[in-house]
Amino acid sequence: MKKRILLVEDIASTREAYRDTLELHDFEVSEASSLTEAADIVHKKTFHVACVDLGLEEADPSNYQGQDVLREISKHKEGTRIIIVSQKGGDPALDIAIKGYEEQNLSKYLRKGQFEPEEFIQAIAEQAERAELKIFQDHGYPLSAALHGLDQDVAIHEILTALERGFPAVRELVDNSLRSLCPLRPHEDPELLLSIDADHGRVEFNLWSKAIGSAIRLVLAKADGEPVDGEVLQTRQSHQIEATTLKTSDPRDAYCC
Repeated sequence: MKKRILLVEDIASTREAYRDTLELHDFEVSEASSLTEAADIVHKKTFHVACVDLGLEEADPSNYQGQDVLREISKHKEGTRIIIVSQKGGDPALDIAIKGYEEQNLSKYLRKGQFEPEEFIQAIAEQAERAELKIFQDHGYPLSAALHGLDQDVAIHEILTALERGFPAVRELVDNSLRSLCPLRPHEDPELLLSIDADHGRVEFNLWSKAIGSAIRLVLAKADGEPVDGEVLQTRQSHQIEATTLKTSDPRDAYCC
């Protein structure tokens, strides 16, 4: 999967130049021209690197709205690396940079007009490789995150009983199916988060993938179970269990923050 980059820049021509350069080097790019747009995007999706301009209103030289973007990204605590790309200098910018390095995962400060495209790409590539995106809160495995808010011992017992398989096989299949879709957000309604049909050997998880910015459903079923209908993202099979990941149309607000 491509490394995901968020560009937050109010000047369209500058934003497009950055985007074209990044896409030429095989990055997946999303764009925002304001704090509002950036906040909406990071609510739905997570990025390996965010490139943020400090001054998001060109007509107002005293504007440092990019600082609010840094706060917005950092409050999600998902491991996004931040690079400031700005013309601003002086004490206010220095104060923001110092705070960013200390509290907001700021990794680099590039001054506009003082770097070559190669340096820009190198900085992005280095930080994208260093980014360690979290699965969800302190959960170490996708299966654990997918059961967030439930009695995990009880839920796992019911899942293993329905699928008639051991824990290592089920966890491996779930983790392999969801790893590339992390960070995850489990459904807030426990009854919708996990559905178990023991009679037909079928288990469903409803989650939000912040890798693709969409609700997903992971269906585990015995290999001879009924086919799954919907927009299939991927299918895996192991230990006579089939895992099908589907893209769904649920709203983001139905999932944990």
